[in-house]
Amino acid sequence: MNIPMPTENRQRLVWVDALRFAAIFLVILSHSCDPLTANPDPAVSSDPSLGFWGACWQSLTRPSVPLFVCMTGLLLLPVREDMFTFWSRRCRRVLWPFLIWSVLYCLYPVIGMGLGMAPETVTRCFVEVETPSPALCDALQNIARIPFDFTPYAVHMWYIFLVLGLYLYLPVFSAWVAKATRREKLAVLGIWFLSLFLPYAAIVTPQCLGTCAWNHFGMLYYFAGFSGYLLLGHLISTAPAPSFRRALGIGLPLIIIGYAITLIGFRITQTLPQDAADWELGRLICHACSPTAIAAPYTELHETCLMYCSPNVALMTLGVLLIFRSLPAARFSPALQAALRNLTACGLGIYLVHYLIIGPANILVQNAKVPIPLQVPLSAIITIAVVWPCVALLRRLLRRHAAIVLG
Repeated sequence: MNIPMPTENRQRLVWVDALRFAAIFLVILSHSCDPLTANPDPAVSSDPSLGFWGACWQSLTRPSVPLFVCMTGLLLLPVREDMFTFWSRRCRRVLWPFLIWSVLYCLYPVIGMGLGMAPETVTRCFVEVETPSPALCDALQNIARIPFDFTPYAVHMWYIFLVLGLYLYLPVFSAWVAKATRREKLAVLGIWFLSLFLPYAAIVTPQCLGTCAWNHFGMLYYFAGFSGYLLLGHLISTAPAPSFRRALGIGLPLIIIGYAITLIGFRITQTLPQDAADWELGRLICHACSPTAIAAPYTELHETCLMYCSPNVALMTLGVLLIFRSLPAARFSPALQAALRNLTACGLGIYLVHYLIIGPANILVQNAKVPIPLQVPLSAIITIAVVWPCVALLRRLLRRHAAIVLG
C-alpha cells in the first residue's frame, strides 16, 4: 500500500520497505498457485505432483495478507488525525484505484474475446471463471456489483474491502491503543490468539461459544479477525529491535512450525480419502504428504488450514515480523533502499495490476516445460518483473493523476 512512512530516529523504516516487498511477492506467489490448487485444469488431476507442489507453495504464502495488516497497524496506530479527516484521506486513496481497476477487470472478457482470445485462454488466466462471456451486458452486470462484491475476474479485490473496513475501524481502535498499557495490549493480543482457534473448533462443534443459527457473534467475536494483526504490528514496532541472531532463533522455528501445520492440514483436506474415518492419524498424514496423493476438486473445506486468521498462520507471520524487525538500515545498500522506496510508492498499483499478468506468466512457464517444483516461483518472478516497471512507468507518465489510478 502507498502510505506515508513514519520516522525512526529520523530515518526511514527500511525494514518495513523490505517487509512490504516480501508481502507483495508472497501475494503474487499465492495467486500463481491458483491453477494448481483450484484445480480447473484437467492436468492437475492427471499429474498429482502439480497439486502437491501447488500446496507446498500456497502454504508458504499465507503470511502475505497478515503482514500487510500488521504494517497498517505499525504505521498508523495510534491515529493522529480526527476520525473524519482520516477516513477521507485513507479511503479516498484506495477507493478510486479500486473502482477503476475493478471496471477494467470486468471488461477484460469483452475486450479480450472481442480481439479473438479463446474462452479457454480466459479461463486459464482467471481460474475462477468457468464460462467467460464476451457480452457487454454481462460485463455491465458485474460492474454494477462492484460496490458490494468482487467478481471472478478480480478475485484479489476482496482485500480492498478488508482495507476499507480496517480504515473505518482504525480511529475507534486507536483511541484504546493510545491509552492502553503494554500489559493490557498483550492481554488483548492473547485473547485474540485464542480466537484464532475458533474456525477449527467450529468443525467439531458448530455452536461454539454461543454461535448458533440465530447468532453468529460468539463469545470471542469482538476479539477475532484482522484487528489482532493491527495490534501485533503496533507492538512489534514499539518494542526494541532484537538482534538478528536472536530474531532468527525465535522467528525461524515459528515459521517452520506454522508452515508444517498449514501444509499438512491443507494436504489432508485436499486429498482426504472417502474412508478417512477408518484411517489412523499417522497414516492420514503420510498419505497427505505424498506427491502421488490425488487432490480433489477445490472446495471451501480446503481453506480450513489456509485461513489468514488461524493460529498456524499467525505463528508464521510473527516469525517473519521478528526477522525483518531485526534488520538494521545499514544492511541495505543505498541502491537497494532506493528500489524499496520505489516499491513502496508502487505497492498498491502492483497489487491492482498483477492479476492481469499472472495468467499469461503461468501459461508461459507451463508451455516452456519448466520443472513442476519451479513453475510457481518462476511465474511469480516473471509477474513482478513485468508489473513493477510498468507501474513505475505509469506513475511517471500520469504524474499528478497517478494517485487516482494507481494509489
